[in-house]
Amino acid sequence: MPSCSHMELVYGPSEASKHAGYVLRDWAQLQAAKGNKTTGKITDSGAQSIASHRLLYPAPLVLPNDDLYIDPEYDPQTFGDWPKLVNAHFVPAKRRKMYLVPPPQTDSDVSFVDDWTHSTINKRSKPRMQPPSAADVCNYLEAFYGGLETKLLPASTLTWGSWDGDSEDIALQTQTEGIRIRVRTCKDRLLPKQLNLNDLLDVAIEILPEDALALIMLVDHDIYEDEDDDFVCGRAFGGSHVCVVSSARYQPLLDQAQSVNRSHSWPASHCKAFVERHCAQYIEGPKPKKPKIVGQAQNGHSSGPIDTNQTPLQAAIAALKTLKVSSPQYLSSLWLWRVCRTASHELGHCLGMDHCVYYACIMQGTASVAEDARQPPYLCPVDDAKIRALIQERGVPGSDSRYVQSMLRFCCAQGPGSAFEPYKVWLEVKLASEGRLIANS
Repeated sequence: MPSCSHMELVYGPSEASKHAGYVLRDWAQLQAAKGNKTTGKITDSGAQSIASHRLLYPAPLVLPNDDLYIDPEYDPQTFGDWPKLVNAHFVPAKRRKMYLVPPPQTDSDVSFVDDWTHSTINKRSKPRMQPPSAADVCNYLEAFYGGLETKLLPASTLTWGSWDGDSEDIALQTQTEGIRIRVRTCKDRLLPKQLNLNDLLDVAIEILPEDALALIMLVDHDIYEDEDDDFVCGRAFGGSHVCVVSSARYQPLLDQAQSVNRSHSWPASHCKAFVERHCAQYIEGPKPKKPKIVGQAQNGHSSGPIDTNQTPLQAAIAALKTLKVSSPQYLSSLWLWRVCRTASHELGHCLGMDHCVYYACIMQGTASVAEDARQPPYLCPVDDAKIRALIQERGVPGSDSRYVQSMLRFCCAQGPGSAFEPYKVWLEVKLASEGRLIANS
């Protein structure tokens, strides 16, 4: 079967969003959400600026069974709402650093714990991939939240050990005590065992440094939150400044079993043909009801006219097409890329950000690993405004260009042919696109 060319792109919600009841905000509402006010009639140059903005920052796709499809009325968090959470009590001035805890080391008495991180997929079919490096994730987060220092704690910070008793539970040993971590068999059998998320979060709270703005704990094991769920990839206790991220489910060799369409992960998730296949029942069936409209204009349900210059999304897809996506080197970088994206999302919760409903954004909620892969790596203008304000409040220049430059350096350091290449190209074209946007405003 020939690969998809991704010739046409969509920059707005899918047809399925209308049936779900998702509300696409208009320009005035988007500006208000990030703390700006719009007045008066929109001029021709202003309309061009709005169109350019839509191409730079697409709306959520809202495909069937996506998080916003399931909960289309999720309460939005504006820039004005955010300071209610991010105040002197939530983030005292002394809290200035973010900390990353590497996956725990393993005591020789419980070496079997390492076997729990290995997929049950036929070993003969496994490409030789390198698991994500904690140091690389740490560098990514410092670049992503440019201006906030991110420190990697020693590998010896945590150690897996034995737990007394008849159960198969294990202990996670800190510098002062051993904390019980409950263990169960994975429901879908894709990995041998899972660890309890809430127990891991208790450990993260226990080791939280006094000056920590946030702490993120990485684990190689699959994790679960309660008996009813199958698994989770990450979770944050924002009020406690801690989060846990698991790399287990992001192994590319699990993609087929988890219905991850790797060829239509971001940026190719905005491929019109791909979106329409997911929404065929809404396009070909009876005429849908008129969508709910909030504000002045519903804009962006089709790809619309595209400027002769490439949009960042088009350029990112062009870069994606050049990659050797089956090579072990690419797959290793893809594994790292996925963990970095989830880590930046969970840290965002620790910095007071809720799930985003305004744009396709790294802070969107996700209902599956498949949806996770379709979402972009960047912060939308609403959430970016929150982080810039937090950084500047701490006396560090937090300009958008600083973030772009730091992310570009990180992506370039991954080398040619890595899974970070489309993001690098997106960032490069974004600079030029926003230059035109400013000129037209």
